Amino acid sequence: MIVASLMAGGVALAVGPGAPGTSGTASAPDFWLTVSPARLVVQPGPIDTSVRVGGLRAPDFVISGPVEFGATVENVGTVRRDFFGEEGLKVEVNGCEIPFPDFTVLPGTSRDVTVRWTDPPLMCACHAKVSVTGSDGTSSRSATVVVFPLHLFVMLLSLSGALYLLALWARRRCQACLLGIVREARDPD
Repeated sequence: MIVASLMAGGVALAVGPGAPGTSGTASAPDFWLTVSPARLVVQPGPIDTSVRVGGLRAPDFVISGPVEFGATVENVGTVRRDFFGEEGLKVEVNGCEIPFPDFTVLPGTSRDVTVRWTDPPLMCACHAKVSVTGSDGTSSRSATVVVFPLHLFVMLLSLSGALYLLALWARRRCQACLLGIVREARDPD
């Protein structure tokens, strides 16, 4: 019988006669697979809910939305930290809170999470901040995102240039027409 087990993920596989629930004959291999949730062991000692924000990732410059924010949350405490619902992690951008999806961070691990800001203003220098509080205090990171509609600015500049050239052409045409009338009035041959 071949038995493979992965305890951290809670997966076990047995192939061959003698696997649980088999007849025990060697005529045909039987397969047995079970999946169970990972077991977390509670260790005695002080409870430490320390958590640290390793960084806030955001683009420096965008021409329009949506804007992606990413954060790395590291659990440096002794218990798992759940970030669900009202207790969840949020990025604050110019007074607006955008919640990250629900997640859990186990002790000694870190987790990368992302959120999408779907409706940024048309133009701003937006200051984003992520804060998380643990037993060792508050850890926070910030970033600045410049939202500037460069494509609209180029379009406006092109339209202004085209109107200027049109006005210049119309002025020269009008001047040429007036000069023709003046020449005709001076020289009535």
